[in-house]
Amino acid sequence: MDVDDHGAAPVRIGTGLVFAEGVNVDRDGTLYCVDVEGRGIWRMPPGGDLREWVRTGGGPNGSRFGPEGDLFVADCGRRAVLRLSTATGAGAVYADRCDGWPFRGPNDLCFGPDSVLYVTNPGGSSLRQRIGAVYAVAPDRTVRRIVGGLAFPNGLMVTPDGAALVVAETHTGVLRRHSLDPARRDEELPPLVTLRSAREPDVTGTNDAGPDGMVFGADGNLYVAHYNGGVVRVIGPGGALVDSLPWRSHADERGFLAGQPVRDRRYGRLGVSPGHRCARASPVHAAMVTACYYYA
Repeated sequence: MDVDDHGAAPVRIGTGLVFAEGVNVDRDGTLYCVDVEGRGIWRMPPGGDLREWVRTGGGPNGSRFGPEGDLFVADCGRRAVLRLSTATGAGAVYADRCDGWPFRGPNDLCFGPDSVLYVTNPGGSSLRQRIGAVYAVAPDRTVRRIVGGLAFPNGLMVTPDGAALVVAETHTGVLRRHSLDPARRDEELPPLVTLRSAREPDVTGTNDAGPDGMVFGADGNLYVAHYNGGVVRVIGPGGALVDSLPWRSHADERGFLAGQPVRDRRYGRLGVSPGHRCARASPVHAAMVTACYYYA
């Protein structure tokens, strides 16, 4: 489906992952997604099946393709951003610290039009402990901090005009904005929208609801996976809630939509990865119910 078509239901394209996240489609139409708890990266070529491709040895989370076609992965387990060759699967650490301080656990990433890589680093942060940060990694791999003191910075995207960086702060529900104008670089701008009121998760994590991964559509709207909310929120350029794509799927997966939506530019579809974590479920059970989908 085109991302302008808001009435379609998700179609499952693969299963077997423990905790699906970070879905992306390369220039040739091959789909990639990560399995945070399974520690692997999966891929599905056009007309093929979704299968595990490589393991990172950590906890791969968000992923994006770089300007040269390599896959960049925010690996919370290894506390680093990894760069992997899609031809060989070989990977190396691209960035893992800022000003000498190691990353706490990167979550998501995106590229700007100038090939700068933006990374969220929420490890250990919450409403009570606001230690999350957002970093920018220049093409020469120097790292600067854009903002700190956040309650779980999560998904992020550069606006289509390249003027601002939008960051989802999950535990407050705020879609924050920061200027990318060289004259006002990193300056905090008025938030785009707040998707829910702030609240602390309970001990099981089941109240851990809020904005997660995001992607801009061809229509200029921002598509935001609302973790534990069961919908993809569609946000207009001015911050208005345009629509919600309901999560209508298997009963075991309802409400646990997470991760990073992606617009498949080759086929015009919106892909999502519903991460599902059962507090008392075994990894085997979780693998049976966690999957990757297209709205089709």
